[in-house]
Amino acid sequence: RVLGTRHTRSGPSKDSTGTGCSVLGPQTLVHAQSISAARVLLTVPKVLAQVPSSPSAEGTPRAIAYNAAKPDGTAPAARLVCSKPSSQQDGGPQWTKHLGAAVVALSASPLVTAAALADGSLHWFDTASGARLSAPLMREAPAAHLRCAHAFCLLVDAVGVLSVWDVGRMLAVVDHVSIAPLLYCAELSAPTLPEEEDRDSQGRIRAPRRHRPSVALTAVDVSDAGAPLLSFSDGRSYTYHAHLRTWLRVASPQDHRASDHYTRPEVSDAPVEEGKPLVVARTTQTPLGYLQELGYHQMHATQALNGGRHQRVSARTLHDPAVRRSVTLDHVEQLLRAAAAIGSRKDVVRYADVLARLLAQSGDSQRAA
Repeated sequence: RVLGTRHTRSGPSKDSTGTGCSVLGPQTLVHAQSISAARVLLTVPKVLAQVPSSPSAEGTPRAIAYNAAKPDGTAPAARLVCSKPSSQQDGGPQWTKHLGAAVVALSASPLVTAAALADGSLHWFDTASGARLSAPLMREAPAAHLRCAHAFCLLVDAVGVLSVWDVGRMLAVVDHVSIAPLLYCAELSAPTLPEEEDRDSQGRIRAPRRHRPSVALTAVDVSDAGAPLLSFSDGRSYTYHAHLRTWLRVASPQDHRASDHYTRPEVSDAPVEEGKPLVVARTTQTPLGYLQELGYHQMHATQALNGGRHQRVSARTLHDPAVRRSVTLDHVEQLLRAAAAIGSRKDVVRYADVLARLLAQSGDSQRAA
């Protein structure tokens, strides 16, 4: 099935004792097993005349691809130019490459420059010299998201398959992992849209219309340790743990609103236009801190488009010191574990210090140990 299609859920089934408890039948188990194999269709970037590299840290060489207006098969279809950082006085071109297909996505780090072409191939170049680092990689679908950081390259293709490579060591850190479970779980918690029926001229019902996905992948990044960071329009962010072989949720602005450590960044009152990228002013330099900022802005923008408001925390929770203390401790512990999962040393040091102070205040010597 294609993610984004709503299905009605049957009522609870009775167990053998007749108690009326909901149980998992064979059909449910088969459905759960097929989630990771479900079809995902992501938007593929259009072929533009100029394709700049994805935003990167200051001091990173700049890369831009110039696609030919009308490729005739004899001249190169694209020209890739990498220039020195603008901070350097001689910020002219470092090297130029001519490619046989149009470039649809481009990303550069101080070590690796990656170009995804319209023919489905992925090309790696040494950022300093322009030397080709590998023969073209072929994917099962065109690239939808591409990101380079340090020696790592992340790619999410049009069918929602994630891969992360350590280009320097020529090995796969994350190999062909589908983002379908993340989209599926996000749709379960999203507001249910009314079912629509498509009828022909004689009033006969055709196949149900496919609904727009309620949640979309909006941003990708790679941590210093090579952990993939995927952010969605519902405000949640995830990473894939290669050793556990499962997804971890590392940021979620919907959770822990009663926490004393919960911060709400300033949100612009400018109207949000659907289909346009969300621009977020970064006020923190730590990866996990930025994911929390981005998540809150994404959640606010999505609710603004849907005409909704933020869910408020109950007054009873806000005025109960014991509940607030427990929620705050759990919130900081989750942030610390998330920071360790993505390999962010700055975030680990920050939240370990916060957690130590909270445990000292609570007098919980067993947890502090």
